[in-house]
Amino acid sequence: MADNSNSEIWVFLSHSNKDYEKVRQVRNMLEEQSLRPLMFFLHCLNDDDEIDSLIKREIDCRTRFILCDSENARNSKWVQKEVEYIKSQNRVCETIDLSKSMDEIMTTLQDFINKTRIFISYNREEYALAEMVYNRLSQYDFSVYIDRAWDFNSTYHQNYMDALDYLEKSVVKANGYVVAIMNERILNPNSGSRFELLKAMRDNKSIGKETPNIIPFTTRASLNGRIKMDKELAPLSLCNIQSIEGLDKDKQCDEIVKGVVTQLMTPGSIKVLADNLSKGTFGESNSKEADFLYGILDLYGERH
Repeated sequence: MADNSNSEIWVFLSHSNKDYEKVRQVRNMLEEQSLRPLMFFLHCLNDDDEIDSLIKREIDCRTRFILCDSENARNSKWVQKEVEYIKSQNRVCETIDLSKSMDEIMTTLQDFINKTRIFISYNREEYALAEMVYNRLSQYDFSVYIDRAWDFNSTYHQNYMDALDYLEKSVVKANGYVVAIMNERILNPNSGSRFELLKAMRDNKSIGKETPNIIPFTTRASLNGRIKMDKELAPLSLCNIQSIEGLDKDKQCDEIVKGVVTQLMTPGSIKVLADNLSKGTFGESNSKEADFLYGILDLYGERH
């Protein structure tokens, strides 16, 4: 198996310095889950313009935000400015209520963390494509899991326990998503990917989700109708199955990545990713990937 972890997922914590002790516990939990929380103590700066510039620079290169809400935060002009600016950039700011118990706060944080998680389910013939998707999405502020426990050229049937354990604990019951790459084998009762998707759908339903957290793609357009007629797989039809038939592997990968980022990220966050990749903000620049993301924004008329 492979999991790129959350090591490059930065989280901007908007908070009042007066809430330091509780916010520090929030920071520690995020770090224990391998995310990178950002806390700023603005009392060390005296110039309002300098503070405003620092805040905007940091927000401009981040995609994930948490408001540590409290009476202190509501009375802080800087916290209010941060949240206002985040929302003005078409990005989502999650909220945790610091008046709650730490157990309740930790539960909310875990939900936030799990929303960054993606499980790639695929039929063995599509391994090369699944790996391409994994490599692309791993650059996009997601924690991505792909099962590589078996030799996809052999007839060996793997033990799915590790994959299913991750699927249940970190994705399905925790607001994460499954990206499904399906070929004809999905109709086979012995298909490993079918087993994963059925489990995902059952688990989603057990927590009240009629539409599963699955983003499905088929390599043959004819499969879409056959899946709808399959009693067990029929709920996938609620997820807007997209066919990638007739495209080469690179274009198939493009369509899958585009489908994922447009469903799970706001245009503002997509633009941040593109800008970071273009400038090499957190490593080497990748103009090809940046242009791909800018192209998505152009397609939807969202590029500014």
